Amino acid sequence: MHDVCTGLLDRGIEVQVTCRPSLYLPARDVPLVAHVNAVGADLSAAEIDNPFLGMWRTSRDLAQAENWNEYDVVHLQSHYGYHTALRLARMPGPRPALVSTFHLTAIGGMVRLQELGIPQEPDLLQTQPAAVMEATIAGLSDRLIAVSQQVHDDLTRGYGSHRRMSAWSTTASTQNCSRRSLALRPAVSSGSTPACGTCCMWGRFSAFAETCCWTA
Repeated sequence: MHDVCTGLLDRGIEVQVTCRPSLYLPARDVPLVAHVNAVGADLSAAEIDNPFLGMWRTSRDLAQAENWNEYDVVHLQSHYGYHTALRLARMPGPRPALVSTFHLTAIGGMVRLQELGIPQEPDLLQTQPAAVMEATIAGLSDRLIAVSQQVHDDLTRGYGSHRRMSAWSTTASTQNCSRRSLALRPAVSSGSTPACGTCCMWGRFSAFAETCCWTA
């Protein structure tokens, strides 16, 4: 995320990152830090103890943290973008383009545990709602980005997201092709997060991340 956002800033595109405070935020001397809106929260005891309530609160708080009408493109990551996707879908008239990246899926984890015969309780109290939230985001997004073939299969088979799949990348060569389209340096390893291709070519870009975990 750091490389993508920095590359966009270098090209004169305005970027805003909305996230929860995290140890992974950029250091104070990193230019991107001026574009980060870290949304804090005073969680209740129930929201701390109940993973679903905490997840729901984070999604809701992040959705209320920005005036999404100000952007040409809004980029979501994971189920924490659920309420933001709903807000964009309910906007009257023209709205920002919605692009969502999936690194993993809740449905994929549930299916694989089931195939292995591994009990899923009490994780289902969080993974089932997360799967519903992800499916909603996938259905409302204009473009989807999956970072592996497995995630691509989860999105198409589990959530029925066939027509909106944009791209996925699992090798260093395909990642570097994506990075070159954004004028970024080549990835240092095959494990690096791929850049997001054509979805980043509009005027203003809001990168929306669950925790602002910057990867090379």
